[in-house]
Amino acid sequence: MPDRCLRSILLASIGLVLSLALTAATLHAQTDGHPDNRSSEASLRSGHFRTSDGVQLHYLEAGSGPTLVFVPAWTLPAWIWRPQLEHFSARYHVVALDPRGQGDSEKPTEGYTTARLGRDIHELLEHLGGGPAVLVGWSLGVNEVLGCVSQFGTGDIRALVLVDERLYLPRDSSFSRGRKSGWTPYSGAGRSTPGPSYGRSMLGPSRRATWTV
Repeated sequence: MPDRCLRSILLASIGLVLSLALTAATLHAQTDGHPDNRSSEASLRSGHFRTSDGVQLHYLEAGSGPTLVFVPAWTLPAWIWRPQLEHFSARYHVVALDPRGQGDSEKPTEGYTTARLGRDIHELLEHLGGGPAVLVGWSLGVNEVLGCVSQFGTGDIRALVLVDERLYLPRDSSFSRGRKSGWTPYSGAGRSTPGPSYGRSMLGPSRRATWTV
């Protein structure tokens, strides 16, 4: 391999490492290493509810209006959504869930199937009440959100935002049929679907124009 190519790869690798280190340092500085020390413009409030199998789950909420529910990726806490909660709380009732075993929720030894995690989301929606909610799932949270839809339908769901996860849809599924079921399938950032433009800060304040949903 030519020396020039090796130098380019090395420089790119160093740049990636520095970028990740800077991101981690910034997050640590913002939280002082602990979620309880986060500053928040949204005045986030903690809430709890108990699932049908007896597990106490924690969530953060702020604002008022139509409800947006954020489900984080595997092992991540609810407060990872803080930039989105702050941004959207001016117009919406925003809620971020700590799934079982994550964040400040209880950590049982069972109940980590897609079906049970999807039921947890459904029971959160029941606990919150109000009108249909927009569900935002990130990575493994996408599977949990879809687990909720597959079991309980879309009666209490206004729209879905599926972040950073591939979808494998059966041809005869309601998602694949799309318009016949009142839903428009999509995959990836930047594609338009019906609903308000609420996804612009999905990747944080510096990337607020990335998503239009």
